[in-house]
Amino acid sequence: MFLIPDISRSIIGEVHAYQFYQRLAELAPNEQNRQTILRIQRDEAKHYRWFTMIMSNLGGQQPQIPTGEVPMTFREGVRTAINHELEAAAFYQDVAYRATDRPIEMHFMHAMHDEQRHASLFQLMLSSL
Repeated sequence: MFLIPDISRSIIGEVHAYQFYQRLAELAPNEQNRQTILRIQRDEAKHYRWFTMIMSNLGGQQPQIPTGEVPMTFREGVRTAINHELEAAAFYQDVAYRATDRPIEMHFMHAMHDEQRHASLFQLMLSSL
């Protein structure tokens, strides 16, 4: 199916986000920020489960996951997270619009909305630093 490369990219992105947020949570300056990041991380794990299920249902192979980047400082990590979340939201919206299967479309739309919400949470976090 024509979406398999995009679903592979989505799976890799979610794994990278999960790992990135693990490190970012460790760098968090306070418990409130740490808990927010861990909630976002749980959403990324949920997206990973959705996308791997979709890939499996389509008969595609799970992708090899290359090593992703991790933040060195909290502020830099939050800025990077905002950019990644906005990029993911736009990408997921594009995939959803091209999907011909309603459940695939809906999973990508839900993920897009989550990513937009994550970007807003990180923007609030950045403004309080």
